[in-house]
Amino acid sequence: MPPATTPDDNAWRALRRRRFLLGRWPWRALAHTMSTLVVWVVFAIPCLAVGVPIGGAIAELSRGQVLSASGLLLLGLALGFIVLPLLATPVLALDRWRARLVDPTRLAAPPRAPSVPGAWLRDRYLTVRRWRYAGYAAATLVLQGAILATVSLLATSAGALIAAPVLVSDEDPVSVGPWQTTSSSAALLLALLGLALLVGVVYAWTAGACLQVALLRRTLEADHARRLAEELTEVGASRTRLVESFDSERRRIERDLHDGAQQRLVTLAMGLGVARLEVVDALGADHPAAHGVAAAHEQAKVLMDELRAFVRGIHPKVLTDVGLVAAIDQLTASLPFPVTVTSSLTTRPAAHVETTAYFAASEALTNIVRHSGASRASVSLGRDGGDIVVELRDDGHGGATPRPDSGLTWMADRLAAVGGSLGLSSPPGGPTVVRMRIPESR
Repeated sequence: MPPATTPDDNAWRALRRRRFLLGRWPWRALAHTMSTLVVWVVFAIPCLAVGVPIGGAIAELSRGQVLSASGLLLLGLALGFIVLPLLATPVLALDRWRARLVDPTRLAAPPRAPSVPGAWLRDRYLTVRRWRYAGYAAATLVLQGAILATVSLLATSAGALIAAPVLVSDEDPVSVGPWQTTSSSAALLLALLGLALLVGVVYAWTAGACLQVALLRRTLEADHARRLAEELTEVGASRTRLVESFDSERRRIERDLHDGAQQRLVTLAMGLGVARLEVVDALGADHPAAHGVAAAHEQAKVLMDELRAFVRGIHPKVLTDVGLVAAIDQLTASLPFPVTVTSSLTTRPAAHVETTAYFAASEALTNIVRHSGASRASVSLGRDGGDIVVELRDDGHGGATPRPDSGLTWMADRLAAVGGSLGLSSPPGGPTVVRMRIPESR
């Protein structure tokens, strides 16, 4: 019992095997080749509608009738323009079904046509995709016809050669093409030649079927690849819009907290400070009420500092007002080791670049503080071509590696969202270098 067909098995692979002739693929390829007759019967009349005027134009041109030949040629081209896009869809559908005989691997499906009449006509006649399909329909009908004619001729010749020993006689010689004989021994040689030719015919029809399926796959995958590229472009644009929306929301939250809650907290702290002085003057510093007001005042100041740090972490106001260099200077001022900040930027980058660079650099500096054991670090900013480059170095113990839930992975994802990239060099013993590239244009 022959093994079941698997997706990674096909006629093209079978052609290169020694036991090809003993397997199922020659018969499946023969079924594909013979089904070409169905294709030709179904599409012969519309193809003749295009071919007859063009053939007539060639005949008229050979007789020197240029005017009538031009008219017939234009008629044939006009009919081809109308007919070929209409033929392409059923030809593709039939060929996709037949292709499974030669290669069971799933073929990409062509997109559905719009249902609205106007959109349907535009899709059918004014898109590159449909004319690619039309070109395939014309090419494959010619190719399939040539394959079928060649295989039929060779198979007939092979059958006649194989029958030579039965048909030969002294009075009635056997003639097959250039070969003619009345000898039984020579007829036996012709039969052997016919067997060899028959083997060649088997390989020929299989190779022809594979060629036709390869052309079909190439036609469909070209459109499939274009659709994938468009979808990936849209995904990238959508991801960028999401990042920009997120950054815009961060700025709005920072502004609301800075101008709203933070200002009211400052007013509250000032009011508690005044009340603290008044209570001390009225009741004395040792009075329980004075202690309560003093504690409330201190808590308000602590809360104000925490809220200020929180607001700065959401989106520092200095980043919006002054720029990336000043924001990173402010960020590094609170670190427990010295950080040198250098910049060769002469103009401010775009807002989305500044935001991405700031938060990625902030995460990198946080990683240095938490994990590197560094005693000093440096941050350099500059331009390289059309990219903003941010490079951070530290003298820590090195060995940094990105993990699925690590800050390095978050940085790489954040940079990728705007088309950027992250480079990392962190050998054991250090130093660690993190290099971020962010394109200014998208």
